[in-house]
This record gives sequence, structure tokens and C-alpha cells, in this order.
Amino acid sequence: SFSADPGEFYNRIEPALKAACANHVKVALLLSPHYHPEWWLEDHPELKRGNGLTHYEVNAPESREMLSAYLDCLLPLLRDTPYRNGLHSIVLANEPNYSGAIWSNPMTRKLFREWCEERYGEIAGFNRISGRNFRNFEELAGTDPAENPAVRYEFEQFRRCSFADFHRFLAEKVKQYMPDMPVHVKIMVGATWLPMGVDFAVDPELFAEFSDYNGNDAGMTWKSDHWISAWSSIALSHDLQYSLRPMRIMNTENHIIRDGETQIIPEEHIYTSVFEQFLQGAAGIVTWVWLENTFERDRDAALRGSIYHRPSNIVAHARALLDANRLEEPITAFVQAKPRVGILYSPSSLIQNSANWSRTLKETYTELCFTGHKIGFISEKHLEAGNFRELRVIIATDATHISQGAAERLREFAVRGGKLFATGTPPQFDSYGNPLTKRPAFVLVPAGKEWKALLDESSPLPFQLRVDGPDRDGLFFRAVPDRDGWLVNVVNYNREPRRITLSGDGEFYDLMAERPLESTGELAPLAPDC
Repeated sequence: SFSADPGEFYNRIEPALKAACANHVKVALLLSPHYHPEWWLEDHPELKRGNGLTHYEVNAPESREMLSAYLDCLLPLLRDTPYRNGLHSIVLANEPNYSGAIWSNPMTRKLFREWCEERYGEIAGFNRISGRNFRNFEELAGTDPAENPAVRYEFEQFRRCSFADFHRFLAEKVKQYMPDMPVHVKIMVGATWLPMGVDFAVDPELFAEFSDYNGNDAGMTWKSDHWISAWSSIALSHDLQYSLRPMRIMNTENHIIRDGETQIIPEEHIYTSVFEQFLQGAAGIVTWVWLENTFERDRDAALRGSIYHRPSNIVAHARALLDANRLEEPITAFVQAKPRVGILYSPSSLIQNSANWSRTLKETYTELCFTGHKIGFISEKHLEAGNFRELRVIIATDATHISQGAAERLREFAVRGGKLFATGTPPQFDSYGNPLTKRPAFVLVPAGKEWKALLDESSPLPFQLRVDGPDRDGLFFRAVPDRDGWLVNVVNYNREPRRITLSGDGEFYDLMAERPLESTGELAPLAPDC
């Protein structure tokens, strides 16, 4: 049994909430389940795992008992504090990672077997959907996922679903005491669609099911890739999260300056890296890190060179927030506008063909961002439910594996007049590695093909962006209809200015500067125009 000590609440948490109320700010409180009593884990050495920051098996009954004791102490205190108004939301976990749940561990195999038994009831259920012939669940759980694509998919689904269910347990605990308190999880969303995301077992679609915000830990840093600021990963991640479930995003660990950075960071980078997130669905941003780097802390690279020590960057950050609040109405309209172009979010391909799928995904998404069309995502689950929304185009990016149900719906989408394009290899197999019985007919788009002309055929824009130079690469360009006009967002992520011309019926107005916009002009790097 456990006896929880409320001292930390009275010594640290409640004073912080009191200060928040006094200063008209809010606290997003992190529950931090990655911490644990050392004596408890020594009493349960069989639970030791290398799950990133979390060093124990979260789905063991002993873990739920330990965390319940902690939460049953903390949550009533939060509910009843006179400073509850200082609480914005509860962050259920920090940078969740389930990479320690590996098949070679006997407890993981046991949990896998039990999960399959509960899901299918009889082994015949799994055999029917996977096209295999296992004699029982013991044989299924005892088969190395690396040797069998059907077992690989099922094992990774078990890891993703059971890890999401752990966080659902945390969410339900919060709602037990504070039903109206928003909850979210600080997932490293930029890793979820990379090969490492398979190991982490974090599916943003599953986490969104029990969340009140799309929570994440994301950012873009200056001159860390081909562009002047590394914009494409965070843009892709935010578009993905908002598409999977259209609720606003809380980025509670916003990395816009590299840890240990020694260079001067331009104000333009800070401004753009903050402001553009609101145009992709962010409702709140907490930038890493507001803490004085004293001599004693200097050995921690994560604290060196932070925004706390950069006055001009603080001003740029504040300007971006003020402008976002001033332009709340058009930003909300921009975010809520329904995309007509959607990329297929395919957990099946991530699991079975991760390197190719994720590489082609990022390359294709980046190219699509230069077309003027708003880009969204559609998942296998959306397709299975027949939820095409307002999409006219669906693009598969080396999505070699998709569920049979998603494949059937893609054929239906094409029959209804929707366009199917594919970069890389189009869908060939189902989630379990079996050849698709009927493949959707995709039009293959070779590398280097101009996407804008293809998309304009299905959903033409009433104006054009012309660029002086060889191409429009590096010019993030996105437009959405709004009432009797259009909202347009243009950002130059190249390392040099670009001369651009906007042409079309009507007049152009600069909402940020609150004045008419000349149709031709030079666009400096990192100077957003809306």
C-alpha cells in the first residue's frame, strides 16, 4: 500500500497557481508519470524498462496501483484549491515512449497474448483477418514479429493501442475529479511519422481520442537544414494532428532555439516560428525554456543559450503572440477551412515500410506546400468510415500497405470522381502483408513533377503566385476561401529574398500591416505575409 505526501503540492504547485492568478496567466500542469519512487522499482525489478524517460512497464497492474495512489492524492488538491482558476489544463505525460516494450521480454509477450485474446476471442478471428493459420494465441505471441509481417503488424498495433490506453487511464483519472479540466499529452509529434516512431509506439490519432487538445512537443530551429529555418517537419506534424482530429494544438515544449546555441538568432526566425504555428492550429505555445542559466546549471546544455537570455528574441516572441491575438478571427477561419488535398496517413505503411514511407511523406508534403493549396491528411480509419470530408485529391506517399477497408473506400472515392495520386510505390499489400485483392487505381507522379498543375485541375485557385527565378521552392504558399474573398499566407524560407507577383481578380490587402498590398514586391526570408 502507498501513503502519498501532499507536501510538494503545498510547497511548489499551489504557490505557482497562486502566482498565476495574481499575474493573469495560466499553468499547464505536467503530471510527470515518468517519475517513480526508487524504492518501488527496486521492489519490482521485473518492471524495469528503457522507455525513454520512463523506466518501468506502464501497463503492469503494479504501475497502475502506484500511479493511482499519486493521482488520488494530487487531483483532489487541484480540484479544491482556491487558485484553481490559474490552471489551464493538465499535461498527462512528457515525451511518451514505449520502446522498452520489446517482443523478447516475457512480460511484453504475455501482455501481447492477453491483448489478442481480448480483441479476437478465438484465434480463428485473427487468422481470418490476417490470412494466417495459427493454432492458438500462445503460438501467435511466441512468433518473432521480425519474421512474420502479420505478427509484426499485430504486435505494433498492440504496443500502440496499449500505450494509448495507459494515457487514457491517466485522462480518466483527471476527469474523475475534474470533469471539465482539459487534458493533453506532450507527444514528440515530429517523431511519430519517422521510423523511430514505430519504436516509440505513439499514434497521434489514438492519443487524440481521449484528449481535449492535440498536445505536442515540437519546434523549428534556425539554419539546421536546407532552409533558413527548419519549417517542414513542424508544419507537417501540425497539419497531421489537426487533420486526424480537428481540435486546437497545445505545443507545451516549443523548441525554436537549439539547446546550447551560441549564435545570435534573428528576431525574424523567432517571430515566424511562433506566428506560423497559430495558422496551423495552435491555441497555446510554451517555449523552451524560461529559466536563468546560472553557473551551477551551466553543465546542462539544454539550458544554455535559451530565449531567457535573448532580449530581442523575447520581444519578437511577444510581437508574434500579440499579432496572433489581433488577427484571431482570420486565423481561426484559416485553420478551420477544409482542405481539398489530403495525404494518406498510413500506420500500416509506417509499420511495414517505415523508411520509404516517412521519407517520401516529408518530401511530397514539402513540395505540396509550394502550390497554394491547403494540405491535410486522411487516415486509414477515416477511409474505413467513409469520411472523405471535402477532399478532391488523395495522395499516397510510398504507402505500400493499407487496410483492406481503406483500399475499398479509396476505390469508392475514385468512382465518385476523386483523384488518386501516388509518389513512390502505390498500395500493394494489406496491413498484414497480403496482396490486396483489388488495388485502387493511382496515377503515379514521378519525382520532380510539378504538383501545382495537377492540383489546379481538381481545385483551381482564383489567383496565381509568380516568382522571379527558376522555381517557387522555399515559398510556403497557402490559400483558403473566406466569405467573399480568400485568405493567403506566404512565407519565404529560402536564404535570400524572392521577388513575387500575385495576380488575379480583385485587390490584395495586407492584414498584418493593415494596408493595401502591392501585387509585386520583394519578399524577404522569414517575413510572413497574410
